[in-house]
Amino acid sequence: MTAAATFLTPARVWTAASSGCDHDPVTGAAREGTQQMFDSIREFIINSLREMNYDVEGIGDDTELGPRGADVESVALAELAIRVEDEYGVKFGEDEAEELSSLTVGEFCATVADRLAVAKAAGE
Repeated sequence: MTAAATFLTPARVWTAASSGCDHDPVTGAAREGTQQMFDSIREFIINSLREMNYDVEGIGDDTELGPRGADVESVALAELAIRVEDEYGVKFGEDEAEELSSLTVGEFCATVADRLAVAKAAGE
């Protein structure tokens, strides 16, 4: 499995709302902080799509970014990836940016949050 495939198929999309406990059972992360980060990333993505003149009405965590969902074009997906890179300091390879269309908004948020957590852990 390639690194891009790992990016495109997160093992889980965990949110505080989906868990009855105070911590993520996999990472042990505090539920409130994890949910706040996830919500912040989602808000940034939705606002970015709005700024890029996409209709964001009805877009939720289960909405695919590509043609079967939000219908974001490939050039716009690359721009969205760059915006996320600039805002959060995470990096996406060219092959990853091209494959964003298969992710849902929730999967993309989880991927960004996971990369932030990895970067934070590496910096500690």
